Amino acid sequence: MTTKNLHGQPRGLNRSGLASYLLPGRQLESPQQPSVLEATVTKAANGTTLTHIIRMVGESQSRRRPSCGSISSFAGYLSLWAAIAADTEVQMKGRESGMPDEFYWGTFFNPACILDRLGCAGPCGDVVEFGCGYGTFTIPAARAVQGRVFALDIESDLVGELTRKADAEGLSNVIAEVRDFVSDGCGLPDGQAGYAMIFNILHVEDPVGLLREARRVLAPGGLAGVIHWRTDTPTPRGPSMPIRPSAAQCRTWGEEAGLEFVRDESLCCCSWHWGMVMRRPLCPGIS
Repeated sequence: MTTKNLHGQPRGLNRSGLASYLLPGRQLESPQQPSVLEATVTKAANGTTLTHIIRMVGESQSRRRPSCGSISSFAGYLSLWAAIAADTEVQMKGRESGMPDEFYWGTFFNPACILDRLGCAGPCGDVVEFGCGYGTFTIPAARAVQGRVFALDIESDLVGELTRKADAEGLSNVIAEVRDFVSDGCGLPDGQAGYAMIFNILHVEDPVGLLREARRVLAPGGLAGVIHWRTDTPTPRGPSMPIRPSAAQCRTWGEEAGLEFVRDESLCCCSWHWGMVMRRPLCPGIS
């Protein structure tokens, strides 16, 4: 398969041309031990479409254990293929018009690993997700926790599709709702949730207001998991750098909103994002 990059130059997707796509520090495995990446490249050279390539990578990812030791090299493969997609003439929505293609979006994350590292698992209580999108994290969270997952998004088509996905998976604990939570809040009672998912959303105009709403709905001691696109390296998606917050900035906003910093989290399974955990203080006297 031959593609053109954004400068109009033809580019063949074959093993000999992979070096130009590799991110710093990434290397191919030895020829004696074919990797998922190399097998996919062979299929690409034989004419498989890029969309199907991304789908195969996502399906392979879902079969792997969510531990960083087992998927760190695989995260490099995902990074590689997403970089190829970003550098080729693939039809997809721009940032201004909403989410990109779902399969392409899914190559950026290992949701099970991220949720595990950020403490969204087991008996953490109900979960509220600010901006569920395709349900990339909603469905894995619903499998991982014992409570309900309240998934909120302003896009009615995404919420409808997520509801269908949850029904197909037999997940009765997903409650998806069309809601402008930035303007109107999440609509849940004070202190109901044990966990808040604040993923790739804090570039909104009032991030402190959103974090205050997360604090309000969390029970004392409840956790808020935050991820966002890195600011120290170019990324294939994400908001423009002038409005993209750093981890340090989000920590400052969270503390201003009344949350306590717990830890930064290295997301070895998600190389274009940083992670952080905050919580609502246990002491009721802290607002």
